[in-house]
Amino acid sequence: MEMMLMLSVFQIVSVLWILPVILIESLGILGILLKKEVKKVKKEPNIHFVVAAWKERERVVKCVNSILAQRYPASKIKLTIIGGGDENTVKLCRALAKKSGAEFIHEKKRMGKWFALNTALKRVKTDYVAFTDADCILEKDWLRKMLSHDA
Repeated sequence: MEMMLMLSVFQIVSVLWILPVILIESLGILGILLKKEVKKVKKEPNIHFVVAAWKERERVVKCVNSILAQRYPASKIKLTIIGGGDENTVKLCRALAKKSGAEFIHEKKRMGKWFALNTALKRVKTDYVAFTDADCILEKDWLRKMLSHDA
């Protein structure tokens, strides 16, 4: 009985000690995520964005526009859109590719997201690659924030 009681007290003390550590760590990470200032990126490498778009229609337009609106030299960004699924998505993707200089790979038959990404990855020639789904809208400093961790 005493052994069980001591074990319980030990467990309680352990939990009480570890909770503040977890909270401090969480707040530290949260503080980094909420920081408004973006570290200056020393180098501006070329980056290739790959957008997977299956039956995404207008969502792909918002996603691609958010990539093109990055506060980063446009000449250093290459973009590939891979997708299909319905005529509207294919038309939008083709129009986006033509307008933005992106490459569009028409996936005629759904082979799965990983197949699509691996197909696009074979065409990547840059040191960095970023994958995103067509329903994601990137903040204007997203790319700089990601690269600042590699600085």
